[in-house]
Amino acid sequence: MRQKARDGPRRRLQWIAESALPMHRPLPHLHQAAALPQRGLAQQLMALDRQLSPKAFVEAVLYVTGLDKTATVLDLSGVAVLRGAHLDILCHKLPNLRRVCLRATPLHDFPKVLMKLQALQELDLSDIQLAELPKQIGELRALRYLELSHNRLTKLPAEIGHLQDLRYLNASQNQLQVLCEPIGYLSKLRVLRLAVNRLVQLPRTLGALSELQVLQLSLNQLAALPEEVGRMRALR
Repeated sequence: MRQKARDGPRRRLQWIAESALPMHRPLPHLHQAAALPQRGLAQQLMALDRQLSPKAFVEAVLYVTGLDKTATVLDLSGVAVLRGAHLDILCHKLPNLRRVCLRATPLHDFPKVLMKLQALQELDLSDIQLAELPKQIGELRALRYLELSHNRLTKLPAEIGHLQDLRYLNASQNQLQVLCEPIGYLSKLRVLRLAVNRLVQLPRTLGALSELQVLQLSLNQLAALPEEVGRMRALR
């Protein structure tokens, strides 16, 4: 009897998903549930979160999205019920992820479980009220795309300079006051967005970014730019 009680919410979600999805096709990304008629599925996910354990909720999410251990993309942007416990289980079940989007979720802190995803190439942590980026970020050596905009960061750790394959970094609309010198070690960086921060000066090492094509610095408190910036020939 207890087993049936525990399985009730899960079976209910399965019935909802199968009846709501066109042709019973799984959604590639969970946030697309909001596009269903009357947003019924998204509302059911929020309601069921109060009834399911984190493990059971993750199983329900995997059922709705059709993801399995071969998945390389996880997009949970805008999922208001997402918790750290959910993400811990998801990353364990999806070890081959290369792209993770957690935009506009209530996580607030950097999910340490992401450090287990050594194949991760694209990470979106925008608009999660992130106040600190841990130094362990430098261990994600495969990262090429890092989105950190619309947070509360006051600095970037020096270890970010270890991301030698990084091509895109967006830290605009934060509270950055300084930019660490190791930013100049990102030799493959092509886009650097730092608009709407509190920067008063830039490190001279910025001039070492020989492949940088886009540099956005508007709405900061900069009085001058390092002369090395003028030698960045790839800038558009």
